[in-house]
Amino acid sequence: MKLAIPRWTGALALLGAAAAPAESADATARRPSLFSIPLQAQALARSAQGVAALRPARSPFGFALTVDGTFIFDAEVTVSGLPEPAKLGPFRTYAVWAANAELTEVRLLGTLHPDEPTKGKVAFSKFLIIVTAEAGTPGPRWKGPVLLRGFSPSNYLENFGAKTLLNGGAIPPQ
Repeated sequence: MKLAIPRWTGALALLGAAAAPAESADATARRPSLFSIPLQAQALARSAQGVAALRPARSPFGFALTVDGTFIFDAEVTVSGLPEPAKLGPFRTYAVWAANAELTEVRLLGTLHPDEPTKGKVAFSKFLIIVTAEAGTPGPRWKGPVLLRGFSPSNYLENFGAKTLLNGGAIPPQ
């Protein structure tokens, strides 16, 4: 069966593109990348920096999804400027984690090796990428201090005013 598409639809598309206001280069430069998560250094590792690059996971059906419809991303975490783990305390390795926004689900993406990115799969709608120092082989959840952290782009849509922790502990108005 062949679909007939009216010829005037192309003209409408062009008209819509022409009517849309052009975005300034300055506005585009300020917008965060949706597939690159900058990792912010915490107190113990102020000289460290990193980035988590996200790519849609491969699938023969287009987008890779979980059973409940959450996108699956391939994450590649690159970090520089971390000292040897032993210089921070009784630690032997660094680990990279993905956690949902509520920190109720945590997944180990892998251990961090010098000059090598850590790769893993992330399947949360809103999530954090966390780099920690660990005393031994990482278990199901981190035990050491958080050295770097970054929020997924979906967290930009979060209403932080409704978070009790972020509004001085007061109960938000109803």
